[in-house]
Amino acid sequence: MPISPQSIAISLYTGVFASGIAFWCWNTALMRMGAATTGQFMHLIPVFGLVFSMLLLGERMETYHYIGIAFIVSGLVIANIRRRATQESPSS
Repeated sequence: MPISPQSIAISLYTGVFASGIAFWCWNTALMRMGAATTGQFMHLIPVFGLVFSMLLLGERMETYHYIGIAFIVSGLVIANIRRRATQESPSS
């Protein structure tokens, strides 16, 4: 990649925002919500990637996107239902 103002700006954005600030936000969420809750948000990364590609790049939603989002959401719902049921059941 040739060195230009645009390439320098892209490198700074990637280093500062995508790496530094995202790392700080993730660690703050870990401290406030705990690892089990925060870890579930990792499964939403492809969904957010899709949303940003639609907004910024003009990508279109296809059938496989809907199917993938349905799998992700249903997995998160099932995981939270099981965890809630485990927390509410009396210990033996």
